[in-house]
Amino acid sequence: MSLILQDIVPETFTTMLASLAGWLVTAEQHIAKQNLDREAILAWYLAPDMYPLSGQIIFACFLAREPYYRLQGMELPAELLAVREQGWSSKTQSGTLAEAGELLAATISLLGDQDRTCFADGLDRQMVLELPDGHIFDMTGAQYLRDWALPQFYFHVNTAYAILRHKGINLGKRDYLPHMFAYLRAQ
Repeated sequence: MSLILQDIVPETFTTMLASLAGWLVTAEQHIAKQNLDREAILAWYLAPDMYPLSGQIIFACFLAREPYYRLQGMELPAELLAVREQGWSSKTQSGTLAEAGELLAATISLLGDQDRTCFADGLDRQMVLELPDGHIFDMTGAQYLRDWALPQFYFHVNTAYAILRHKGINLGKRDYLPHMFAYLRAQ
């Protein structure tokens, strides 16, 4: 199973981030047709206590990269911590669509360049997950992947999708899972 994880987990992150990048292209096209402020979409949100679209994108990218370090027992590098800080600041500093696209592309590229053996080798590693709010979790690498990394990643990707749909961007299941059409049987 560990060999499967080292293929499945990074590919899951990459595939869904690529879908998210595609949603932004669709949103930009919609915005252009409506003559709306294209950068304003990054400030869209579902509820006032939630991060805006820009934050959802940033956190999805952070959460796709975080397991690589945690599963090896490494400290998160300053550059990655800066990404998380950007997410926390996203309510007041949304950034630009170009920056969001660059972050998605850079994250996808980094995921492709990583040594994936950590996803298998780190499953039994005992780890401590300390959150900025003071909560501390003790778990194995497998528990971290199953109970934290993947659910948190999907939460932010799904929330980005929901924000765009809520604001009238024409997205559907085909946009959410475009990679599935590679497996479509010809009729």
